[in-house]
Amino acid sequence: MNDKSKKWVMRAASKDQARPKLTELSRLDGRVVACDGYRIHAWKGDDNTPLIEGYPDAIWFLETAMQGSSRVTISTYHLMQALKACLSLRKDDKHYIPRVKLCVSGSALYLESNSAKIGSITVYIRNGDNWPGRSTKSKYPNGRPNIAEYNLDGPALYIAFDPRYLIDALKGMGDQVTIIFKDNASPAYMVSGNHEAVIMPMILGA
Repeated sequence: MNDKSKKWVMRAASKDQARPKLTELSRLDGRVVACDGYRIHAWKGDDNTPLIEGYPDAIWFLETAMQGSSRVTISTYHLMQALKACLSLRKDDKHYIPRVKLCVSGSALYLESNSAKIGSITVYIRNGDNWPGRSTKSKYPNGRPNIAEYNLDGPALYIAFDPRYLIDALKGMGDQVTIIFKDNASPAYMVSGNHEAVIMPMILGA
């Protein structure tokens, strides 16, 4: 396990000293894991670093999240840029609650975030030639559309996340990331190579 992977896994470690087992890396089922109760980062592979035996529920969450019915494979870069565009609302609204609603179907994937002060921002990601024609309502990173191929296997989905957690997870992924969803109330599972992440959703409509 190199330093870059170790640093990425540690992004998901808790800062709460009252929960000491969650503040450091642990080893579980052939993985190096960090979990703060809201997300999990895991690295799969052989590593001889002495680590404590970890939080057993983390593996249950990983294995349960893997069983989702909708699977999206997309460019890590394009998804990262779309999330950063949504998170840019906080620059002008100090009361902005970081939350991104993600909608994915066979024709388009879009992310939407709302600010009581500024209004909403929507970023669309096109799927080849299948395009719903709603670009006039969108604000794109760098002033242009995100055009990226992605694949959806399973039903369409509408779900909300804290974009900061998604961005942290994507920083450890390769060029392509696969995200598996079960429903809009269940954790999402993200994987690329030997890096895995589980992100808890936020409540829609709150």
